[in-house]
Formats: sequence, C-alpha cells, structure tokens
Amino acid sequence: MFKVVVIEPSGLLYGSEYCLLDILDGLSDRGFSWDVILPRGGGFDELLEKRRISCQFILPRFLHRTPSFRKVIPY
Repeated sequence: MFKVVVIEPSGLLYGSEYCLLDILDGLSDRGFSWDVILPRGGGFDELLEKRRISCQFILPRFLHRTPSFRKVIPY
C-alpha cells in the first residue's frame, strides 16, 4: 500500500479539484491510500468525506488568497 499526501490549499471546487477527485477514485483500488490536507468548509472536503478519503483540516480557510510569505508557516 502506498500512502500519498496531497495538499489542497483552497479546498474549493474548481476544475482541478474535480480532476484530483477522479485521480483519487481511479487509483484508490490500485494500492494507494490518500491523506488530503485542506481547509474545512470549501466543498471539496464534503466530497472527500463521502468517499471515505482521509482528510486533515489543518489549513486555514482562504489560504489561497493570502500573500506568499504568510503561506510558509502552514506549509
């Protein structure tokens, strides 16, 4: 089993999140397990939880809108 950690800074539902969801769905049955780090409440968290994909909600909301130098600490 391969453990893969994915950092999703916005947690919102854009095209890249749906693409990531397709990848997670497609590879989960091939020996991969996932842990997604993201903020709670952006919509993507609900889709992951419905699919029983492990999530850690340690990023602040709207991190994608903060200046780069402030992103250093969460990452």
